[in-house]
Amino acid sequence: MLNLPIKKRWFDMSLRGEKGDEYREDKPYWRKRFASIGLCDENGVPTGRTAEVIFRNGYGKNAPFFRAVVRMSFGPGRLEWGAIPKKNYFRLHYEEIFTSETKKKNTQFEYGKTLKLSTAILSRINLSISKAPG
Repeated sequence: MLNLPIKKRWFDMSLRGEKGDEYREDKPYWRKRFASIGLCDENGVPTGRTAEVIFRNGYGKNAPFFRAVVRMSFGPGRLEWGAIPKKNYFRLHYEEIFTSETKKKNTQFEYGKTLKLSTAILSRINLSISKAPG
């Protein structure tokens, strides 16, 4: 599973449902990592598949994190979410977010509810930041 660092501002917005995408620059480094989990081919072309990714706010073992099912696209990002105008990115769209209170079969996560991102619930989401087990 791929672990991606994410700044606190974007981390918090993602958990609150205010930010639906995470961006990474179009560079060989990211192409290789995204291809390794099936989100794109070796040329950086999105496959349409989904994959689970861990988004971590910090690098320590106790850094807050969440796990998400994402789908990739390629194109410009939203300025209010930190994108640079007229620049294309690998865009990771959140399809589901799992916090430490969430359980998915065969994981270390505790029982809770899965957040299914949809327009109807985005305005009502109020999640607390999760801490890594340990």
